[in-house]
Amino acid sequence: MKKRAALAVAIVAAALFAAGCGKGYMTPYQIQYGDVEGYIYADSYNSGLAARPALRAAGRAVPDGQVPVAGAQVTLTAKGFTPAQAPLPVQTDGDGKFIFSDIEAGAYTLKAIKDGMADIEFDVTVVADTTNVVNDAAGDDQMSMTPTDKGTLTVTSVADCQVSIPVEGDIYVGGLLTTYKTPVAVINDIAPGLREILVRADGYQVPAAKNVTITSGGQQSVDFTLVPSGGNMKPLATISSPADGAEVYLGNIVTFTGVGADCEEGNLAGASLVWTSDLDGPIGTGNLVTSNNLSEGTHVITLEVSDEEGLTDTDTITLVVNPAQTSAPVATIVSPVNGYAFATGAVVTFIGTGLDAQDGVLTGASLRWHSSEDGDLGTGTYLTKTNLSENEHVITLTVTDSDDEVGTATVTISVGEAGAENQPPVVAIASPVSGSSVASGTLLFFAGGAVDPEDGAITGAGLVWTSNIDTDGPIGTGAYFTKNNLTPGLHTITLSVEDSQGEEASDSVTIEITE
Repeated sequence: MKKRAALAVAIVAAALFAAGCGKGYMTPYQIQYGDVEGYIYADSYNSGLAARPALRAAGRAVPDGQVPVAGAQVTLTAKGFTPAQAPLPVQTDGDGKFIFSDIEAGAYTLKAIKDGMADIEFDVTVVADTTNVVNDAAGDDQMSMTPTDKGTLTVTSVADCQVSIPVEGDIYVGGLLTTYKTPVAVINDIAPGLREILVRADGYQVPAAKNVTITSGGQQSVDFTLVPSGGNMKPLATISSPADGAEVYLGNIVTFTGVGADCEEGNLAGASLVWTSDLDGPIGTGNLVTSNNLSEGTHVITLEVSDEEGLTDTDTITLVVNPAQTSAPVATIVSPVNGYAFATGAVVTFIGTGLDAQDGVLTGASLRWHSSEDGDLGTGTYLTKTNLSENEHVITLTVTDSDDEVGTATVTISVGEAGAENQPPVVAIASPVSGSSVASGTLLFFAGGAVDPEDGAITGAGLVWTSNIDTDGPIGTGAYFTKNNLTPGLHTITLSVEDSQGEEASDSVTIEITE
């Protein structure tokens, strides 16, 4: 007997944060400690110049175009008090970085010296339980603050293209290069005040800097749209599902969804998207591919997208295919709806599905319909009847797989003179999965459908997708589409339809977009 199990699909959230607070502790004598760190740099090492190069200090990294100074001696001297243990001098490493660990809280003078170069000296305040990042141009209020006194800034960048393509770039604050990078960066330790923000990315023109006012405990955001510097840009490949590290069972149907976004051509489709497994080779092409014959083991799944000029990009995930488990096929009755009454002689539409973990979608004679009053009604995923007898009917759909394992579903309807005039549509959302969480900027795949007992399948603009968050509202129409600009927050996504008689129906899922 073959073994099978239902497909388990999970969407994993990608959580974005930026580290900012340091370490510290308190001794039994209640002395409080913090850390101090920074970078020493200069314009040049040429000590033969008439004016000796001046040492400078930066907090996050050596600014672009400047030279890190290795081997500089850095000292901390207490001001107005005598610490229990005076800080020992430290030297900068090859990147110009220095770190003082476990320094007693209080006011200090920081001094850096290097032979052949002009010294630098300025005041810093060491705050307990904080990594005090120094910057000789920032002022004491910015160099030593507790995390609760600082603000949060979110910086994003996308390409100025036919479609919204995330861009990885370096973030500069006040002209100084930081360690943060777009497409989405959350800087949670920025000091209050007016800050000049800039994003630079390879292959894109340098945009104008933007000023933003940071407030204590506040949250601000700034967005950059970067213009390509010329020439054909390579596309961007993104796998939407399965999630990286997902596990399924041998014989399960696995649905692969992905997006290929190209600056010049827009959203790529068809043979421009190629799916492969490092174990099994080619899987298929297109935005949506299914497979139920992946071999057992850990697969590296690759989506490669290519544009008309031959430029390519790839995205990869791992997928674990476990040994098979036994399960019966699943039967689902879409129509008629349980509890509905039909007039004598009315058209009753029977729509159902059969899904098997190994055989996949069951069709034809594998689906058999039966009435408790009239007996056998027929086979297949779709049929209609106008001659059901007047009475209450228990309708049973039985689905059978290749191993003769069966699954059933039932509904109860009634047929008589006082039948219902019209039945509402039946709606279902297939993607995204309710309860999933993704990071802001992630490409989401929306898929759903609706069928009406009288009208049949509802398609196109008849399927309307909305979000409960006011700033998003209507987000699309049709059976499937992609979107990557939902507002951060908890969304209730609703797919709504209306049949030709004005009967409405909807289905909803809840997803979270994290910052």
